[in-house]
Amino acid sequence: MYLGVTLVTGWLTARNLELLVNKIQNKVAVLNVPKVLLSKLNSILSTFFWGEYNGKLKHKWVSWSTICKPTNEGGLGLRDFNEMQSSMHKKLVWRLLTLDNLWTQFFRAKYAKEGGLVMAASRANGSQFWKALMQVFPAVYDHTKALVKDFWVGNAWDENALIEMIGENRALEVVHSVKAGKEGSDVYIWEPTQNGIFTTASTWDIIRTRGSVLWVSLLPRDVIVVSMVALRLWIMCYALGKLLRQSGNELHLH
Repeated sequence: MYLGVTLVTGWLTARNLELLVNKIQNKVAVLNVPKVLLSKLNSILSTFFWGEYNGKLKHKWVSWSTICKPTNEGGLGLRDFNEMQSSMHKKLVWRLLTLDNLWTQFFRAKYAKEGGLVMAASRANGSQFWKALMQVFPAVYDHTKALVKDFWVGNAWDENALIEMIGENRALEVVHSVKAGKEGSDVYIWEPTQNGIFTTASTWDIIRTRGSVLWVSLLPRDVIVVSMVALRLWIMCYALGKLLRQSGNELHLH
């Protein structure tokens, strides 16, 4: 290890950097990192992407927000650090809503003893970390559906009632993915995903800046491959033609 990165021989792969990536994600997940620092990290990545020449930054032809869009919207699929931290905070809010462990019990007892989490989100008291969680609480709560005791019999899902509520296809996904609760309790499903399971990727898709879908992404993949091959052949022919013209001029001069 050197500076947090595993020493390797040969090509440096994504797997070699996995430990470093996990460290960053874990820090972002449990800390309320100042926005100034997150913007600085975004700037460092943007500068690294475009590079510099003779100590001066090169012109940035595309904005950082565009680079962070999915590839089918003209971006490269990179993640903005502000959006990443927001997604991680939403993950913690989801755990506050759905899990019952020592961590959630502590925060509920400290901040949500009266009125529950919904009322706690409307109050301004608490640590900076808690306030950061409560800022994203409405976005999580608005995309969460509580399935109450009417949706299962004993400790199993009442599939007929569930199908009537959310449709057959999604009901089957939920039944196979989400474990039913104990009789008389609620189970929460995450609406942005088909199977009802919370993912940070789905939260990023909610909060990110959206762009228009590129027409090329709608083409069949084999058409795109053929087009790329044709483009490369054209470039090769152009370069070869230019080289031949230069050679011809040199022969003519001699």
